Amino acid sequence: MKKDLKMFGLKRTGTNWLLQLLGMNYHLTWFINDGGWKHGPYRVWELLGRHMDSVVLVKDLYAWLVSMHRYRGLWGKENFGEFVQDGQFIDLWNLQNRDWLERSAKIPEPFKMVIVRYEDLLADPAKECGRIAKEIGLVRKRKVKNFVIQTHRMGRSGKPENQHFSRKAYYLKRKYMSNFTPKMIKTVRGLADEPLAKALNYGI
Repeated sequence: MKKDLKMFGLKRTGTNWLLQLLGMNYHLTWFINDGGWKHGPYRVWELLGRHMDSVVLVKDLYAWLVSMHRYRGLWGKENFGEFVQDGQFIDLWNLQNRDWLERSAKIPEPFKMVIVRYEDLLADPAKECGRIAKEIGLVRKRKVKNFVIQTHRMGRSGKPENQHFSRKAYYLKRKYMSNFTPKMIKTVRGLADEPLAKALNYGI
């Protein structure tokens, strides 16, 4: 039996990858931008007149800032320190992740909103997808004996590219921190919502 499933997550948090992972291994119907923009607040009830199960992707704030700076095409054009100092993307990370986290505790039964850390998904895709499936009640596709993992880099269109993704160690060993000076880290710590980060199991 297919289940309807809504996706949420800021840009550059792995939403397209998770769409592929769950879609290849489980019976489900994705609601990506139906019922609200996947990068925006939960508006399913308001727009569709019903609730549904949903998954939210979150990512370490420091890693996300580097990803967003590169995504916007500013790497080498706009000073990364100025980008961090501006603070608007730190505010966005705080605002949107806080909204999803608070909403996850208010979704009426039997619906679930499952929070997924990008780093946990990257470390063990099968295990993390299995956790999602168990919480929501997804059914594995019978023709898929072994868990299928999409190893190609996901393009902006949401489709896999020819290039293989090879930055697992970069994220899991937090190599992105080399982009931050002590002054920039101080700025992040001053603007980040520390209780929120802690609730998501991130350090600031």
